[in-house]
Amino acid sequence: MKQTKHLLWLAAFMAILLCPRQARANDMLSSSHYHAELVGNNRIRITALVADLKGHDSWMDAGRVVAYEKPNKEGTKYSLMTMWNSNQDEHDAFPVMMLTKREGSSAIVHNVYRDRDSLVVYDTSKTYYVNASNNHQKPYAVVDYYWDPGLSEKTLYLYMELDIEGHDDGSHTYELTKNGPIYLPKRLNQESLDREDYSFSRPNAKQIAFTMPPRVKGIADHPMLKYYYQFDNSYEVKLEYTLNDGTKKTETKTFDCGSNDSTVYINISSDKGNFQKVKATVKVTDGLKNKKTSTYYYKDTYSYTHDAVVPAVPKPTSVAVEYNQFSKKNRLIWSLPSTGNYYKQDLRYIIYRLETKENGNAQSGASWTKIAIDTPKSGETSYEDGGIGVNKYYKYRGFIVPKAWLDSNETKVVFSGTASDYSSLSDAPSSAMITYLGYVETDNMSTAPQVKIKDFQQDETVKTSIQLKWQYSRVPVNGSAQFQVWRKAPNGNWENIGSAYGDADPSVSYWATFNDETASSQSVTYNYEIRLPLNNGDNIIKSNTIYASLLAGTEVTEFDATKGTYENSVLLQWSAEQSGTAATTYDLFHRQVDSDDWAAIGSVSGTGSTYSFEDRNVSAGLYYEYKVEAYQGQRSATDVKIYSKKCYGFSQSSGVVSGSITYNNSSAAVEGVRVTLTSNDEIESNAAQSYSKRVDGASTGITWRADTTSMVKVFGNDKDYTVQMFVRPDADLRVGSVIANVPNYGKLYVGAINDDGSYQLYSTSTQRECVTKNFHQGHRN
Repeated sequence: MKQTKHLLWLAAFMAILLCPRQARANDMLSSSHYHAELVGNNRIRITALVADLKGHDSWMDAGRVVAYEKPNKEGTKYSLMTMWNSNQDEHDAFPVMMLTKREGSSAIVHNVYRDRDSLVVYDTSKTYYVNASNNHQKPYAVVDYYWDPGLSEKTLYLYMELDIEGHDDGSHTYELTKNGPIYLPKRLNQESLDREDYSFSRPNAKQIAFTMPPRVKGIADHPMLKYYYQFDNSYEVKLEYTLNDGTKKTETKTFDCGSNDSTVYINISSDKGNFQKVKATVKVTDGLKNKKTSTYYYKDTYSYTHDAVVPAVPKPTSVAVEYNQFSKKNRLIWSLPSTGNYYKQDLRYIIYRLETKENGNAQSGASWTKIAIDTPKSGETSYEDGGIGVNKYYKYRGFIVPKAWLDSNETKVVFSGTASDYSSLSDAPSSAMITYLGYVETDNMSTAPQVKIKDFQQDETVKTSIQLKWQYSRVPVNGSAQFQVWRKAPNGNWENIGSAYGDADPSVSYWATFNDETASSQSVTYNYEIRLPLNNGDNIIKSNTIYASLLAGTEVTEFDATKGTYENSVLLQWSAEQSGTAATTYDLFHRQVDSDDWAAIGSVSGTGSTYSFEDRNVSAGLYYEYKVEAYQGQRSATDVKIYSKKCYGFSQSSGVVSGSITYNNSSAAVEGVRVTLTSNDEIESNAAQSYSKRVDGASTGITWRADTTSMVKVFGNDKDYTVQMFVRPDADLRVGSVIANVPNYGKLYVGAINDDGSYQLYSTSTQRECVTKNFHQGHRN
């Protein structure tokens, strides 16, 4: 060091000579003045004596901090920094030149003159004035060395190599890490990012909010080092939107953490609209980067997946409109998704209505009108609209919106949190509402009354008129429902033939009926239709069309002929159940029993219920079979016989017995003699009489009560006799049925019944048995 001239130079020189200078110099020039240690796990603090190394007038001409991976200066060598001075001494601020030797490394000198920390940079020298002691001795350089990423996770042995100028020049090396090597951690004492402290929300229809925790605190916050270090605390957010039609769309955004909690907004584009679900994949990066080398000290990444990060607005499904024709209200019914992440609380249903034409297009001058903004009760998914008319057409649009997306008066939907981005609910639904809200539109619907006429049919239990019956649903009228019955004849036009009244609220088993008694005949088939006029005839409810006709023609219910009542004639009488309005023609025929040929004897027409006809073309003593045939109409060639019936009859037998009574062997007549025709028995009271009686079983019938004497006189041995009777057996005639019985003499009974319906009559006597005659079952005489 250069000696300063002074008036007390001699006294000072003497004082110096008296001091133990060599001992002090040896104490200073030792390893105790050079050491290094890890501070805060992010820097190496190096302390080095830079002057007065060997007493006074000596200084560090050049110094180098080097490192080795192995002890004893073996292994890879790394140059960390250099320092030297400018050949000066005896100043409060001792000048030292410094620079770092590795790209991306830096250092800070802490004992700079007047406590001003200074930054040492790579490969650029600068003079730093370290603060010397008050007596201008033992100036130290205290430097914090910040390593670059290339040295991270290495274990190093540090040394100070220095050249001394001035007194006793020379080179010296001191080990700085006397207590063992230093491990250089990669995290540099940085805090770890609270990587899972993030969240998603949906503040409005157009945005998803992503909130992140603050970045970590650490070395990059140092004001001198912020150009060397850069935090990489970031979130990469990949959103996968599932749309309501099932398609998927994705987008990826990356956000850096700030110094505090921060929220960023992800705009939902219109092509994603009111999505069904948003799946998020969050990739978190927690790292520290060296700006100068663009390399990382550390970089840790983590990935998290969330199936549904924000609720979706539920879209109504299975929407339907029911018109209540009795209350004159439309009831909207819909369903909401039962599963999935949807808004479920604090919702509003916004209902719009449009009056339309029958084809679904808007009525002239009509537009969508908000009719309600409804706060639903728990689980409620319906709404009743009473502001409608009858016989009109409507469509509805239903929107679902969370209350939080409405303004305070619930008159606007706010879409992105700005006052200008909204839709007024008093206007027709905007395109933004249709795009972003849960929305559905109904089909075109009618408020015409809906009544169903069903099971329209002919009542087949009624034969002689056309009875119609039908069922129907409830009719929107007070009191009774009035139905019209319309009929169309072949080649004719539809005509209203009458009305039928029924209960407006019929029971399940109720049938309305109408009896058409004006049908002409069985041969005519009509079309029928039931019509129900409502709203003064503005609405006509029609049934299906059916075909119906009379199920039967006029029926002859009774037919009878007199049996011996009149001389030379038989009176025919019959009753009929008239069917239809056309006259019925009755053709009459007779034939003798045992004859095959019928002979027409007359015809009668009418619509009455009883008729008679006298057959004068009969012969006494003959038994006749009669039949009547009924024809609907005027007995034309095309008319079809609809009914026939048969009976039997005969006229009285009468005659004159003429002659005279004479004496024996004389031709003279005896005067005053009366001749009476009697039986062979002289007793008139014993004469056989004529009877007619129905026999319902065996051992009954017509009986001639005669004593033994009378029986012998008539049926005695060796006497010829004739029994004459008219018998009409019933259809249930059996083999062995006895027709007549003369006790002890013989009987007449039924023999075999043939396959063709004929049967044989047998007569027996005490002497023999013979077949009397074959009779056809239809002509049992």
